[in-house]
Amino acid sequence: NPQLNFYLADARLLPIMAGQTYSLTVQATNFRPVSASVTVPIAIPIEAIGIDSLTQRGQWTIRTTWYDPAGATNFYQLRGQLRYPTVIRSDSVLAQPILLAGNPAGFITDIGQDGQRLTASALAILNNNPASVTINLWHVDASYYHYHQAIEHQRATDGNPFAEPVPIPSTIQGGLGCFGAYNQAASSSQLR
Repeated sequence: NPQLNFYLADARLLPIMAGQTYSLTVQATNFRPVSASVTVPIAIPIEAIGIDSLTQRGQWTIRTTWYDPAGATNFYQLRGQLRYPTVIRSDSVLAQPILLAGNPAGFITDIGQDGQRLTASALAILNNNPASVTINLWHVDASYYHYHQAIEHQRATDGNPFAEPVPIPSTIQGGLGCFGAYNQAASSSQLR
């Protein structure tokens, strides 16, 4: 796509299926070829969203639970969004992201918890309006997880002259970067 300056594929011609391995090879004049492959994880359904009201300053704890499939190391990223009507217009909605407590990137692994029920908690601060919460549970492949974890560790050392350098893993043969995949499940609930 010359207007956007990147390559596009029509999703109807290239459907992405869980459990399938996809390979990508890129060649261009005057450049060496690069290639990568990834297997798309299955979607893991959210079992429940639990919401606990805290007494101070409109804080709510939002707990998300799901069952981890046994027998393999799995990696997850939890994302969420609060939505509530704005005061400006009755038909407009204000949305704000939800971050996991102590884990701004929202990454979780089942290491040491294989095949168990997993729970992640996030803290949300609300105004007095009714709100809804949507949680997205991304089941990510190992390369996506390790790449983004390294990026988060690198950001945490920013400006520290005594920090060790953080190597960023690459899954691209002949190049740099991450060719990764995820599959998501979503669930929503009303807060009030």
